Amino acid sequence: RKEGGHLPVLPRFALLEQFTYCSEPEPLIDSPRKKPMQRHEYWFRSALCVLALAASGAVSACPSEKPSALSLTLVPGEIRGVEHMLLVNVQEDGCLRVHRPAHWREPGRFSGVLAAPSLRGNQAAAPTALLVGFDGKRVADELAALEAARGEAFAVEGADQYQLRWIDASGQRQEAAFAGIFQYVERYPERKDLAAFAELVSMLQAEAAREDLIQMETAP
Repeated sequence: RKEGGHLPVLPRFALLEQFTYCSEPEPLIDSPRKKPMQRHEYWFRSALCVLALAASGAVSACPSEKPSALSLTLVPGEIRGVEHMLLVNVQEDGCLRVHRPAHWREPGRFSGVLAAPSLRGNQAAAPTALLVGFDGKRVADELAALEAARGEAFAVEGADQYQLRWIDASGQRQEAAFAGIFQYVERYPERKDLAAFAELVSMLQAEAAREDLIQMETAP
C-alpha cells in the first residue's frame, strides 16, 4: 500500500466481540528489508483499535466550531489540488472536524467527538512533548549529514508533506512539519523525535478514518 493514499475503511466496531482485527498484532520489525507490516501500518492499526474501543460509546455530534488545539495537514506528494489534502482539527472541547480528501472512498467534511483521550485538551501535551522545538529542515540536514558520513544517500521521491500544529502546556502555539515521515522512521528507528511525529500523525489519521463521524456535506 502506498503511503499517503486512501486509508483502509474497517468495519464498524460496535461490540467488543467484533475486535478480531485487534487481536494478536503482527510483529513490528525495524529493518526496511524485513517488514511483514510497515511501522506506520502498525501504528495506524494500533491507533484504530484504541479508537474503536473508545468510540463504541461515544456520541458523534459536534455542536459548534471553535479554534483548533491540535491539527494535522497532509499534502500528498504525487496528487495535486487542495481537494486531495487531509485536514484534521481537534478543538479544546474534544470536538473533531475532518476534511477527507477526494481520493478517499468517502470524501468530504465530517465532525464528531474525539475518541482518543490522550489528544484532548491539556492531555495532548504528552504526545507532543518530544516535538517542541522540532525543526524539519534541521532534522533533514542532520540525517543528510549522517548519510554522507556513512557514504550513503537516502531520499523519498514524491514524499507526502505532514504539518502538525498544537497548543503546548504553556498556551503557546507550536508547529512541526516533515516530508516522508514514515519512510524516515523506517530508516532511523532510533530517532525519538521522528517516532513521536509519526505516532501522532497516525493517531490523527485514525480519528479521520472513523466510520462513526457525521458527514457535514457530500462535496469535499
